[in-house]
Amino acid sequence: MIEVKFSWNKTFAPRWNRKFTAMQTQLDKSCMKYMTQYTPVGEKRFHNSGHLRDSISNPEPGRIIYPGGPVKNGMSIAKKSYYTPMNHLRSGNPQATYRWFETMKAKDLSRIRREVAQAGGTK
Repeated sequence: MIEVKFSWNKTFAPRWNRKFTAMQTQLDKSCMKYMTQYTPVGEKRFHNSGHLRDSISNPEPGRIIYPGGPVKNGMSIAKKSYYTPMNHLRSGNPQATYRWFETMKAKDLSRIRREVAQAGGTK
């Protein structure tokens, strides 16, 4: 018969919670920073500052939103801009594209991973 005794390290949970919180905060900041270059500038019809790109917010950890502005034909302007391929060359941001989050992930994922690992204390 094998007898095993476990003892709980009381500093484990608070230490890792701080670490994961710092990593999530950095992930959100990095995503918002790198997405900006691919997000359409938009028009005055967008909520907050009149620009879709500048309306980004992070109301809670892990949630990044663009206020959608008015709804037209059952779809918010921001949602339509995200899912519909359009020509953004004259929109004020020549790198803008639809599905800018996916574009950002494809192009900047390694930089984001490095930044998040650094925030968590790893290399």
